[in-house]
Amino acid sequence: MPTARPGGRVGRYLPVLVGALAVWLGWQMVVQLLVDRAPAEIALRIAPTSPTALARAAEAELAAGRLDNAASLASSGLRSDPFNFQSLKVAGLTRDKAGDTAGADALLTLAGNWSLRDSEVHAWLVNQRLKRADYASAFAHAGTLLRRRVEYTDPIFELFETAYVEDARARAPLLKRLEARPPWRGRFLQTLAQSDRGSTVMLSIAASLKTSAASLSDEELGVQYRTALARQKLALIHQLRTLVNRPALSEPVFDGHFTGRSGITPFVWTFTQDKGQRISLSAADTDRPSALRVEYEGFGPVTFASQMLTLDPGAYTLAVDYRLEPGTSTSRATWQVRCLESGELVTNRPVADSPGQTPGRVESHFVVPATGCAVQWIRLVTTPGDRRIALSASFHGVVITPDS
Repeated sequence: MPTARPGGRVGRYLPVLVGALAVWLGWQMVVQLLVDRAPAEIALRIAPTSPTALARAAEAELAAGRLDNAASLASSGLRSDPFNFQSLKVAGLTRDKAGDTAGADALLTLAGNWSLRDSEVHAWLVNQRLKRADYASAFAHAGTLLRRRVEYTDPIFELFETAYVEDARARAPLLKRLEARPPWRGRFLQTLAQSDRGSTVMLSIAASLKTSAASLSDEELGVQYRTALARQKLALIHQLRTLVNRPALSEPVFDGHFTGRSGITPFVWTFTQDKGQRISLSAADTDRPSALRVEYEGFGPVTFASQMLTLDPGAYTLAVDYRLEPGTSTSRATWQVRCLESGELVTNRPVADSPGQTPGRVESHFVVPATGCAVQWIRLVTTPGDRRIALSASFHGVVITPDS
């Protein structure tokens, strides 16, 4: 007589059990989908104890202005899931609309700590903290908004600027946020550069951060300099460079030896390549230092190199070492320093009258006037003439020193 296998009956019913389980799991998936996506009222009918359905229904009631219903549903949702953010948010907002600001603050602070994604909660917290001049917390929540919502950028930056100007208590908290180098810092500093009041705030921030590890970067300074130049705020350029000492004021002409060092635009050399001219930097070797090499053949005026300066009013000496290559004709190459604001040419010194002076040095004494000359340009140019010139020369050691 055959022996019955253990579990034989279970084996016969196993396909039925698996099928029932699959049906149940499928229904649960349908229920969850409806809870997440169906209208809030339908979701609540399908799953009346679901924390998600309760939270969605509470949000719908709040939006409709039925505060009692919203509060009740939010309370039920929190009983089902004490960590449900949406229910906590609705509970806090209904408290606020009912006039219980303290209760709302406690709930929404907790909600804000739980989620960095809800803009409505963080906007409420910003406004509430500002009302009691808690700038550290207000700016922290504002920073959260800036990370996620582009449309908040302009009003929040205006808030930062206004608070900094009008309430001294706001300055230290904002500086602390900036010292952390948040991702919005560069955009904020760039916004400040667009207005006169913002420029004043930027100068104050630059001075405060000057000696810290979070001082303005070369890129941030470059944006300030270039924006001020575009706005023709030349005194601001001079003031900012003097304040931060970058590029260093001890080097009035940056990289005068043409080594190719990187720096802060526009306080670096700009080279112009045009028809009939070639410009290159040559590295130092045993016989010659690093230099700017220019080649040109033609009639008209050209600019080979230029750089912005911020010389204080006073007397200076420009010195440039150069070498004219064999076969170079009378050059008409000239080193100029010109005031950007007034257009006054304070020095215009030709390189050489003939190749016989090579190698040589250009020296020029000049005076920067007290007005109309906060910013200058130094340029190497050719002056126009009625004869074609063939210039091939190298320049190095461009130095400007104050006369004692």
